[in-house]
Amino acid sequence: MTNKDEEEENKGPSNNMFLQQSIPMKQLVYTPGCTICVLVCFGILFLAIGGICVYYQGQVDQFIFTYSGTDNAQSCPDTAEKPCRVLIHLENEMKGPIYFYYKLTNFYQNHQRFVRSRNDEMSRGDFTDDPSGFSGCSDGGFEKYTVEDSDGEEQDIFYYPCGLVAKSVFNDSFVLRQCSGECEEQSGTKIEWTSEDIAWASSRLHRFKSRNATWMRQNCYAFRHENNDEGNAAKGFASGFDDSLADFTGTGDAKRSKFHCWHNVSEEGMMVWMRPAALSDFWKLHRIIEDDLPAGWYSLDIHLNFPVAAFGGTKGFVFTNASPLGGKREVLGALYFTVGAVTLVTALALTVAYMTRDKLVKRPQVRYATVKMPEAKVEEEGEEAKKTNATVSSQSFAGKWAGFIKKPKTKANGGEAEDGEFARTVQFPPPPPTKDV
Repeated sequence: MTNKDEEEENKGPSNNMFLQQSIPMKQLVYTPGCTICVLVCFGILFLAIGGICVYYQGQVDQFIFTYSGTDNAQSCPDTAEKPCRVLIHLENEMKGPIYFYYKLTNFYQNHQRFVRSRNDEMSRGDFTDDPSGFSGCSDGGFEKYTVEDSDGEEQDIFYYPCGLVAKSVFNDSFVLRQCSGECEEQSGTKIEWTSEDIAWASSRLHRFKSRNATWMRQNCYAFRHENNDEGNAAKGFASGFDDSLADFTGTGDAKRSKFHCWHNVSEEGMMVWMRPAALSDFWKLHRIIEDDLPAGWYSLDIHLNFPVAAFGGTKGFVFTNASPLGGKREVLGALYFTVGAVTLVTALALTVAYMTRDKLVKRPQVRYATVKMPEAKVEEEGEEAKKTNATVSSQSFAGKWAGFIKKPKTKANGGEAEDGEFARTVQFPPPPPTKDV
């Protein structure tokens, strides 16, 4: 074959089944038996998953208490200089790790003005020393304030970080002790907990980074230390700041320093707060207790710094551990049980309908017309013709009628006629008679 012949052959249509749309196709037919089996299998699967969820939820211990904004006997005031003590009784041992949450109600972190009142460049630490070009924190009035420098000129001091989110950070602090006897006095064994790994890894590695101690000593006009669990501001500088900042309170020079450093964005509690909650009632992780908590009495000293009466909310705390499926969520198991039960009931209803369909549904009876044919004469060679009366039942197909007249076999046709056999067929209606000319 020459190259020219090959080119002529290549000009033809492709033999690819996909391009020619000739791939074999299969269409599923959902028979009653197949549908019922699928429903039964899925119903059993959902019930099994629901049982697993209920089993693991039974292994989760949880203690919830609202300590402010309520009428409980141990209710604490909204804010106070002295700490408020709450007594906790654990009936059973709580396995570690144990997660300590604070909870707020009627606080709308998802409000549009609240969410956008922040500056992500400040949170990441990639901003310049000139804050005049900052944007995003003006909504709410917590972007900057004005002071006079040594020459009597007004200078703008910018909050670091700025915005409503940083202004409203939850700052109640807690100290947990195990009571050895009476819990009325400040005694007992202090329970150690940690704030490490309470924030997401993406927040710790990428979204929140604080400037170093050298930069703060040069650029922080005022420096505010975060309170620690004991409520002592002198020792409460947050993690992420260098220890050398313990005695630093700010430069006080408004010409050289343009920032009021009041929160450490590298502290994981701050990262958790900066992640907005979707609903107005929410929990946020505060501490993690690695060891088990034995059954007995505990005291929780709460330093009340966060007011909730202004917006009609409440605040509380939660002790809980976790299972392989997460926390205590009874709704998850109930949903699986509900879907599994509905699926099995549907399968049962289809089974009953399938088995009794002949009784429930009357099928229409079709009656076909019966046509009586006129007597037809057929001559046979070698024998006397016999007359037969044939009645043929015909059906209507597109307006055409077709009938057949059959005659028993005879010996003249080369064999003896047998019962139930016919020699020839005559089509009905017969052709119209011809006129003699």
